[in-house]
Amino acid sequence: MLAQRADGYKDRRKMSNGSSMFVGSSEYAHPQSYLHVSPKLQNSHGPTTGRLSVAKNAFELNQYRASMSDSTARAGSATVADFQTDFLQLQTTIAKQDAEIAKLNFTIDNLNNSLNTLSFENKALNSNSSALQSLQAENQRLSKLVHSYEATISHLNNSLTSAELLAREQEYSYNRAILAQKQLVHEKDLNLSALSTKIEYLENSASILRKNLLADLRKAKVTQDIQDRVLGLIDICENFKP
Repeated sequence: MLAQRADGYKDRRKMSNGSSMFVGSSEYAHPQSYLHVSPKLQNSHGPTTGRLSVAKNAFELNQYRASMSDSTARAGSATVADFQTDFLQLQTTIAKQDAEIAKLNFTIDNLNNSLNTLSFENKALNSNSSALQSLQAENQRLSKLVHSYEATISHLNNSLTSAELLAREQEYSYNRAILAQKQLVHEKDLNLSALSTKIEYLENSASILRKNLLADLRKAKVTQDIQDRVLGLIDICENFKP
């Protein structure tokens, strides 16, 4: 860290062992006056030898600064100013980079939110996929049930067709039997009609015969007693029922 004080410019460097020291007491410091003590040098010579070397280097550096010309000091001051300008530019660049980083962080947050949304939607889709699989399984089960019902209905239709054929055959046989009975009844009716006609004919014939018989009996001058007996026999014959 560079600092300028009223009593002169001092360059403080932190050593590798954690200690700090001020180098020089001149008004300005030269860029080449930065003191570096390598850890290797400390480790090879030990802590005591390292401190002696540092003190020796500091003494030689002070001698060198005392012998610097004013032009060299001014050049060192200009170099410090350039360094400060570069440092300010670096800070500006860092600020811009921080702004860019903030934008990137905002973008990352948005991406994370989008990722969370996508993850939630993915879970919802997975849930919907599970529900769809369940519906498909239920659809398959219902399809199998429908096929079973269709097979049962087909079997019932076949059974019904057989029953219908049997019923029609029985109906045909029944109708044929009825027709036969009707034909028989009709034939009986015809026979009865013929018998009735014959009976009527016989009755008419008997009446005619009775009249003719009475006429013949009267012509023969048969007694009334005999006529009554003959008419009685005729009545018995007419009223006879086998």
